[in-house]
Amino acid sequence: MRNCIFCKIIKGEEKGWILYRDNKVTAFLDAYPVTEGHVIVAFNKHIDNLLKLTDEDFLHMMKISRMISKKMKEKLDSHFVNLITAESVINHAFVHVIPRTDYDLMGIVPDMENKRSMSKEIMNSLQKKLGDGKNVKRKV
Repeated sequence: MRNCIFCKIIKGEEKGWILYRDNKVTAFLDAYPVTEGHVIVAFNKHIDNLLKLTDEDFLHMMKISRMISKKMKEKLDSHFVNLITAESVINHAFVHVIPRTDYDLMGIVPDMENKRSMSKEIMNSLQKKLGDGKNVKRKV
């Protein structure tokens, strides 16, 4: 879709900190995260919500989200990770992968309105920690 920010990031038309890419999904750091290391796993093709994905594609997206969750626990010392869908916010099939700590004071579900801005240095550091080193196209 022409004005979809996720499509623009996936195509390299907008700045993004890509962590992982394959033929179905791209994972990138959220530009305005609710916690440090907040990641978006988005379907490469523009499909406006998760319910329209095939079962196979949905399971692949969850597999990659789980892989990133494990890396967050290892590299960011996250105590737990939230996987959240929000199909009405941005019309694109995607999942939020949000690293959490017991002391982040947000309760069981993170405050999705608690957006913040991170410096390029922090985003670059997170990309190095969480990226897979393969098929990564950096554009800063």
